[in-house]
Amino acid sequence: MAEAWYYVDDATNAQQGPCTIPELERLYASSSVTDSTLFWKDGQADWSALSALPSLHAQVTAPPQRGPPALPAKTLPPVPAKPRAGGGGGGAYAAAQASGAVVQSMSVLG
Repeated sequence: MAEAWYYVDDATNAQQGPCTIPELERLYASSSVTDSTLFWKDGQADWSALSALPSLHAQVTAPPQRGPPALPAKTLPPVPAKPRAGGGGGGAYAAAQASGAVVQSMSVLG
């Protein structure tokens, strides 16, 4: 079971809880609890300010978890040029035609 924490609401001076770490993270993010807010959990002798509880402070004030980073882009292997019927070269031109690519210019070496 998750740790159950209690705190003293600074505005009303009333005990609140039990609260889970995710609940306390939201309360801290909204400034409903601060570093001077008093906290207690089973096993503690007395109430302590959040700033005096390093483990809890680190958990409550941690930046929000982001999702995993984006996957790296896959690079596709080059597509081999298909030889033109008759074996007369021009494989790149034939491959461009077959794939529907637009050929902008072509020079003929003579």
